[in-house]
Amino acid sequence: RLVGRRLAAASARVILGGIRSGSEEQPLAVCDDGRPASILFCNPPACRRGVCAGMPVAAARALAHDLRVCSRSLQAEADALHSLAAWAYQFSSQVSLYPPFALLLEVRRSLSLFGGYTALLERIRAGLGELGYQTRLAAAPTPLAAVSLACCESEQHVKTGAALIGVLAPLPLSVLDWEQSLLDRLHGVGVQRLGDLLRLPRDGLARRLGPHSVLYLDRLLGRQPDPRALYQPPPCFERSLQLPAEVAQASALLFALQRLVLELCGWLQGQGAGVQELEVRLWHREQTITRLSIGVQRNSRDAEQFLILLRERLQQMDSDYGAYDAHNGLWEMACKTAHDPLVRMALVPRVLEARGLDVTPGIVQRLEKAGDDASVAILKVILR
Repeated sequence: RLVGRRLAAASARVILGGIRSGSEEQPLAVCDDGRPASILFCNPPACRRGVCAGMPVAAARALAHDLRVCSRSLQAEADALHSLAAWAYQFSSQVSLYPPFALLLEVRRSLSLFGGYTALLERIRAGLGELGYQTRLAAAPTPLAAVSLACCESEQHVKTGAALIGVLAPLPLSVLDWEQSLLDRLHGVGVQRLGDLLRLPRDGLARRLGPHSVLYLDRLLGRQPDPRALYQPPPCFERSLQLPAEVAQASALLFALQRLVLELCGWLQGQGAGVQELEVRLWHREQTITRLSIGVQRNSRDAEQFLILLRERLQQMDSDYGAYDAHNGLWEMACKTAHDPLVRMALVPRVLEARGLDVTPGIVQRLEKAGDDASVAILKVILR
């Protein structure tokens, strides 16, 4: 009896997840280690230039001269999949990995919490899009059926086990997680789709393909249980992200930091927790480290709040004195009063400085409410 409902998120971009381009518009591709090397996956900017999977790297570079090509990293793929699992834990406490490209979520108990399947699906899809992933989502009563539907780009929602055979029958054999040699043998005898395979006698399949193949099909259709190890999120959150190239402007880091902050807040949501302090460490070429800390008054898992505070910190790192109009106020007043020292003495210390002292306490209060302790400390030094 089928009582669960598995949501599968399959993503070719898990491979791209560990390798990020310097900007959202830079063409990026991952290649294999063949000779000659060929493209495995590419991001949308590369696709718009005509780059596609299976294309030789040399041909891809001819289409996009600024294409950044990276070798496939199995470790980067595994890290990206684990990061996604920790993020997805906010939607279900039963998350399973399906390496190297998919996640499985048991969502039956989550539907009422998130307003039904459609609302949950849209929320997951929007969150994955913010993280920079393009995914295919499908739901079915069994894990293998959900993965099969997601892999063939058929984002269907199968509610009952009785409907599985009809939905799976038209799918190509390539959706099966089988060795290519087995698929080739089936193609050689005219078996092209799952429906053709499921009509074959079980005993004959077991003799020719092995009993594990029959067990796989039984699990696909829910005739046999398919236990999956549940993912356990780490007790603390710590992520690192390797930038593809040196970043000259601090504000450009926000593109990379957004992904880390969203992953953090997804992990916090799954844990039912919040943080008051967030520290970002930036490693420089000279092996030095810049620590970027922000804080809020109350425990929070609001990604937008964290990103606003980080943006302000990064803007401070980028700016020099004179970058803002207010920086020039004292110099402009000095130029205007150069003709008379008495006028300067009357305006500069008695007007400009007095106004600054008058408004600073109010600014301090607003910054304290926003949790910007670093700026508060600077202003309090000025008030001494």
